[in-house]
Amino acid sequence: LFNVAIRDRGMVGRLLNNVVTRYVAIWSYSLYLVHSGMILAFTGENAGFTTPTILAILCSFAYAIIMWRWVERPLAGWRQRRERVMMSRSEV
Repeated sequence: LFNVAIRDRGMVGRLLNNVVTRYVAIWSYSLYLVHSGMILAFTGENAGFTTPTILAILCSFAYAIIMWRWVERPLAGWRQRRERVMMSRSEV
């Protein structure tokens, strides 16, 4: 997929480089962690394509966006700042 995303200028390449696809990729780990629990909580054992399932998916996306914005992104920035400090100390 990576190779196609970088080199393909056709429909598949455009789809993989789409803004929406990129954000879903950013949120994908949180979505992976939470989606099954949300679907189970909203639908119980009856997880067909119903209104509760759609609500569970929307809540999963909302949770993933919140986690990325308020947890993952700040921690990534903290890690990068910490690495720069450690690198500057090792150069001295």
